[in-house]
Amino acid sequence: MTRFAHLSDLHVGGFQKSLLRKKEEETIGEFVQTCLTEKVEFVVMSGDVFDSNIPPISQAVKLSKHLKAMKESGVRIYAIYGNHDFSATKTSLLELLDADGLLRIVNEPIHDKSGIIINGIHGTPGAKEVASFGQTERLEHKGGEPAVFMMHTAVLQDRVKVDPEQCIPMSLVPKGYSYIAAGHLHKRLEFRTEDGVPLNYPGPLFIGYGLSDLEGYMRGDDRGFYLVDLEPGDTKFEYIRIRKLEGD
Repeated sequence: MTRFAHLSDLHVGGFQKSLLRKKEEETIGEFVQTCLTEKVEFVVMSGDVFDSNIPPISQAVKLSKHLKAMKESGVRIYAIYGNHDFSATKTSLLELLDADGLLRIVNEPIHDKSGIIINGIHGTPGAKEVASFGQTERLEHKGGEPAVFMMHTAVLQDRVKVDPEQCIPMSLVPKGYSYIAAGHLHKRLEFRTEDGVPLNYPGPLFIGYGLSDLEGYMRGDDRGFYLVDLEPGDTKFEYIRIRKLEGD
């Protein structure tokens, strides 16, 4: 049995207040500890790891320390760009984390040593990647191995409140995968593809960004990530404890 974790929309570097930065780091630390306790083999991060392509260095360093702790415990980490941290010229701190071996940016199918294939498509400003779905053959998985597809793109469904022009219909979700690890929608949502494959949005791990996300956090909206066991087909949402935000 291979277990992995799926999270999205960390938005590290998006907060000015020291209290929020501290709580964000505590939340990431709780995520890391849960992954180690649950013995996950790898992690997929479905976009917007950072709030911008060049976030505040002090916060990026704190994240890198957590990633290093996971790497030293044998946990592999895979990531795609989201619309916030995307850089067409690859001037992003994600590239530095990749170069340092703390994570791997998924630009093409990767064979994880568990035997699972990891593939994905980057999210871009204005959801320009929508035009690539259904037109890029490399997005399809035609092998017999279990495979995970990562995307930072909205699907056209009733519960998704996004401009339809920035969504893809479920029929264009790449075929042949065992699990679709989605990001971008700052709300926990669970769907099934036309082939019955789980397509999950975990929502932000911490607050996300902006006033509406902060209000949702204070209301106690779900915050967390997914633990996935592909072989039995089990998917579990792992809640992260909501912390009171008091003082600064």
